[in-house]
Amino acid sequence: MNCRLKGDSRLVLLAIIIFALLMSVATTAGAQTQTTAHYKEVHYEFTGNYYPIGDPADGHFFGTWIRRGLTILDSGDVAAYTATGNFDVGKSSYG
Repeated sequence: MNCRLKGDSRLVLLAIIIFALLMSVATTAGAQTQTTAHYKEVHYEFTGNYYPIGDPADGHFFGTWIRRGLTILDSGDVAAYTATGNFDVGKSSYG
């Protein structure tokens, strides 16, 4: 009878493992659904900084910027918009 309990507990453990694997596959499959949202952005430059690199006569400079505003979805929902970025401009980039 002791041998029978070991076999049953192994089957229960195997069933639990299979169930957990199936649930994880089902969960990740649902997470991969893609949707498309149409929106408009209304924003302005909040701050911008420009830093010369090397000799200013070389015309090489680096800068950072932050933009803030609103994102308006087609559904009518409105969300805050914030974007940051940087740029690196050399003399050959603008003339």
